[in-house]
Amino acid sequence: MIDESFVLGVNRTVDASVCLLGSKSFLCSTQKERLTRGKHDWGALGDFRDIYTKRVPELDNRIDVVVECYSSDAEIRNLEQYHAELKEVLNLADTFPILQMSHHLAHLYSSYFLTPFDEAAVMVVDFQGSHVRNFSEHWKGRSPEFMNWLEVSSFYRVEGNEIACLDKQIWNGDRLRPVGLGCFYNHLTGAVFPGLGNEGKMMGLAPFGDPTRLGLDR
Repeated sequence: MIDESFVLGVNRTVDASVCLLGSKSFLCSTQKERLTRGKHDWGALGDFRDIYTKRVPELDNRIDVVVECYSSDAEIRNLEQYHAELKEVLNLADTFPILQMSHHLAHLYSSYFLTPFDEAAVMVVDFQGSHVRNFSEHWKGRSPEFMNWLEVSSFYRVEGNEIACLDKQIWNGDRLRPVGLGCFYNHLTGAVFPGLGNEGKMMGLAPFGDPTRLGLDR
């Protein structure tokens, strides 16, 4: 008899991935690109039917909760079709929920809850996260005129399992007027490494830098 609950996490945008956790165990985690050999492979309809369930046997387990994360990419428009595919190919519990988590909140969960801290201030700086209309946490600045704007920085206070969003920096998405450190980092990366998704390469260069070279004040 199974005495665990299983949670399936799904990222359907760039660097598509899945992770299956039990309430008492870790089962599996993989990126789509490792199965298809396509660098930075995006999520797409048919991934579970044609790729994940054929290559990841742990997905045969009964799944009690599905948690999805989207950023501002267009894949969120396919929610109905994605959910129909999950119901078709997975062994879902009778009363399973499918939950969406906004992008910066997902960054918080993937960092703070792996630390030993009981409380913390968390800052998320990103090129672009979710649209305001898709936020899954309460933000005091949410209003109708900003529903199509994007989060670029978020600031949280966390105590135990309680998360409070203190504030956010948002952007209207005008590529000719970039906003925030995340946008700067994206443009800097594109100048050094042409193409998309190379921010990790910039990060890898950091240990080779000389912080005193320009004589800047600390």
